[in-house]
Amino acid sequence: MPSIRIVAVPPGEAPLDVRKAWVGLELPLPRWKTRPRRFPSFGVLSGPQDFFRRLAGLLTFRFTMPAGYVVGVLPAIDVLERSHPWAATWWRVNAPHLMRRSRHFLFPVECCEFIK
Repeated sequence: MPSIRIVAVPPGEAPLDVRKAWVGLELPLPRWKTRPRRFPSFGVLSGPQDFFRRLAGLLTFRFTMPAGYVVGVLPAIDVLERSHPWAATWWRVNAPHLMRRSRHFLFPVECCEFIK
C-alpha cells in the first residue's frame, strides 16, 4: 500500500507541538490519491465545520489550493495514536468535526516523502 512519511513539520492551525508529532510517521494513502494534487483547503479550526458551510466557502472562494498528499483523517489519527497519544487526543478534542471517514488531511508536498 502506498504511503507517505512526514519529514518536516506541516503548517496549520494546530499547536506547534501537535504538528511536530507528525514528523517521522508513515501515513497510508488512499489508492486513488497516490500523487500530490491541488485541493481546496480550509483551516482545521477556523474553517467551516459542516457540509453546507464548506459548500458556501467553496462558492465564495474562501479557501486555499495547496499541493499535497491527501490522507484520511481517521487512518492518520490511528497512526498518530500509536506514537503520540496526547497529540491524537488533541485532534479528537479540538477538531471533532474532522473525525469522520469522509474527511481528509492535506499534507504539503514539501513536508512529505512518498513511499511505494
